[in-house]
Amino acid sequence: MQNIILTPSYTKEFKCIGGECEDSCCIGWRVFIDKNTFKNYKRIYNKEFKEKVDKYIKRNRHSTKENSYAQIKLLENERCPFLNNKNLCEVFINVGEHNLSKVCTEYPRIYNRIDGNIEKSLTLSCPVAAKKILLNKELMEFDEIQSNEKISDIINYVDTQSNKYINKYFWKIRIFTIDLLQNRNYSIEDRLIILGMFYKEIIENSNVDDVIKKFKNRILNNVYKKFLNDISQLQDIKLHILTQIIDAKIENDINIDKEFLEFYYKTKTGLGYEKEHQEIDLVKGYNLCYKKYYKDFILHKEYIMENFLVNYVFQNTFPVTNKKLFDEYIIMVINYALIKVHLVGLSGYYKEKFSEDIVVKFIQKFSKVVMHNSNYIEWIFNSIKDEKLDSMAHIIIFIKD
Repeated sequence: MQNIILTPSYTKEFKCIGGECEDSCCIGWRVFIDKNTFKNYKRIYNKEFKEKVDKYIKRNRHSTKENSYAQIKLLENERCPFLNNKNLCEVFINVGEHNLSKVCTEYPRIYNRIDGNIEKSLTLSCPVAAKKILLNKELMEFDEIQSNEKISDIINYVDTQSNKYINKYFWKIRIFTIDLLQNRNYSIEDRLIILGMFYKEIIENSNVDDVIKKFKNRILNNVYKKFLNDISQLQDIKLHILTQIIDAKIENDINIDKEFLEFYYKTKTGLGYEKEHQEIDLVKGYNLCYKKYYKDFILHKEYIMENFLVNYVFQNTFPVTNKKLFDEYIIMVINYALIKVHLVGLSGYYKEKFSEDIVVKFIQKFSKVVMHNSNYIEWIFNSIKDEKLDSMAHIIIFIKD
């Protein structure tokens, strides 16, 4: 069946490189098997394959969803048992691509449905996808394509005819959001701050069209420039909260990705902080790294974080999510701030050798370890709310340097 799919242009260039991948999706991931695939595996007459299926694929009795009907039991080294010594899939080789599970077939593609239309993007947890998405120096563009690809797992659904206020204005808010995030007359920090102010006003003002018109005029006429330049920096509060969030992840995840852990320790070394660090020393270390190594580097490569944010907005059907508009904005900003504090620390660690390859590699790992962990994201969000740091004034602290 032919589908009309809205997708960023980068998806046309994506191709899985299989065994050559530097961070195989068949290592270190929980792999779920959908119900139909599980039953097909039980019917396949291939003695060696059937023995492996019986040994390593078990019913997931905690799940009521068909897409997670069963689960592959990983080996002690976290490898999928169907991954051979050349990092190639034995399911694909022995019983064909059509017998891959839904998750294995579709990853790293993410599908959403807006009304009756399909949208496709790629997740940054895939190294090849991360490079395609983040390193594009031009503005991210979107194409409508015709495709007969099989789509079995829709992540998000949006009904713009819903009675919900935000749903009704989904397209207008989304288009304004992406346009602002791609406005290179402003820094990434300033774009995010203006965006938060915009969302706040939408929540308080029922006339979305008037709010959009007002913000467009103010952005065009640089009305926000003086306000943005006059914002005070409160690095101690920001760094205290962000390092607490980072440390909690490391301390509570015994199976954390080893390369992500290496990035964590390199960040600490670069910033010059230990567990019992003094706030003043942490601020001093951060400011030194930022001014000496990071600021000039990112000045010419802001497209990397721009692409991260635009992909985030598109992929998560922003502004219509499971949370309220401003709450979802907070989560996006905290993800951005966590990435940035790591990158500033890594710039201090690598110094003149800090490069866009390191930036892309870290964001890919962050996406895999942090952004794919919904429980951790929820814990971060609740921590921010519990500490009453969810006002616009506090969120600006997380953004501004």
